[in-house]
Amino acid sequence: MMEDIKDREDLIKIVDTFYNTVKTDDTLGYIFDDVMHINWDKHLPKMYDFWENILFQTGNYSGRPFPVHLQVNEKQKLGDAEFNRWMQVFINTVNALYQGPKATELKQKAMNIQVIWKTKFNYINNSGTPHII
Repeated sequence: MMEDIKDREDLIKIVDTFYNTVKTDDTLGYIFDDVMHINWDKHLPKMYDFWENILFQTGNYSGRPFPVHLQVNEKQKLGDAEFNRWMQVFINTVNALYQGPKATELKQKAMNIQVIWKTKFNYINNSGTPHII
């Protein structure tokens, strides 16, 4: 039986594995490299803090990710295909590495984020509203 997520080190493993897949993904890779020009040395520690805060309520993340993604959306529309693929890669990553209540909770929280963001971006992209809703 696989172990459950227990700490930050487990989340680092998930985030690193997830982004290693994303970097070469046909749907998502170019968004990070060609559109966003991600500095991975800066981005990954933010993601470690983000997911640690999401799962363990550490309070160590204080960023505002939605406005950054709005800027991305101005260059490359983010829609169902991108959000669905993001979710698929995330779920597959967690399932490949961990199993248990915390793993299930992490996947559920990611799904909640995906549904909310997909809904907001679909509204923005289909209404011509370029601001935060």
